[in-house]
Amino acid sequence: MPNQHEDLPSVSIIIPTYNSAHTIIETLEGVFKQDVTMEVIVMNDASTDETLKILEAYQDKIKVFSAEKNQGVAASRYQGIRHATHDWIAFCDSDDVWKEGKLRHQLKVCLETKAVLCATARELMDEHGVSLHRIIEVYDIITYEDLLKTNSINNSSILMKKEVAMDVPLFNSSLHEDYLMWLTILKKYHIARGINIPYVRYRVSSSSKSGNKLKSAIMHFRTQRAFKLPLYKVVLNMIPYTYHGFKKHGRLKKK
Repeated sequence: MPNQHEDLPSVSIIIPTYNSAHTIIETLEGVFKQDVTMEVIVMNDASTDETLKILEAYQDKIKVFSAEKNQGVAASRYQGIRHATHDWIAFCDSDDVWKEGKLRHQLKVCLETKAVLCATARELMDEHGVSLHRIIEVYDIITYEDLLKTNSINNSSILMKKEVAMDVPLFNSSLHEDYLMWLTILKKYHIARGINIPYVRYRVSSSSKSGNKLKSAIMHFRTQRAFKLPLYKVVLNMIPYTYHGFKKHGRLKKK
């Protein structure tokens, strides 16, 4: 999807979707507001609602790939990476919404700092798209050690080099597969960059992995163990994780 802004690299945007007929239009409209050259890849994970019919109305703006059977969001993202034709990729879940200027700002930061991964802050909204007036912030620099204490990188906020994403094809529905990916990347590349502006409106759903706090904590524990960390270190890391979880879902900064 070319435009008049040719001074920055092009981006492949990957949107995994499953039965998101009630949110996918808003997601796409947020993507279309980005003022960079891009391609939009939607991975339809065998949706059974009106999602595919809605996507047909955007066939001149997006590329749609449909799975014959449901394979899960992580596998959909990885297949999307394989279809990407640009050097930079970004993920956006089909119930989240980007704000204008997100990708342009991230590309500039990555080019200036030579970072391979950049995340942004996010604003929480409820299942109906109503703002909860809560902001989840990020540091300007995110280290591997920071990430062990709390997963501050939101999937819908990231921009990263395609070659880096291809190097860590990780997906396991019993784990925080995106968290495992960020840990792997930061262990190799040491730091990621953060932009503390809520360019993402993140939809909080009680049915999501992060929506159930106990389930999320268990998966966080399992993910760190899967990363071959010693048990004592995982237990110690759960202390700041619990603190950040309380801060995130309790006294969060208001917009």
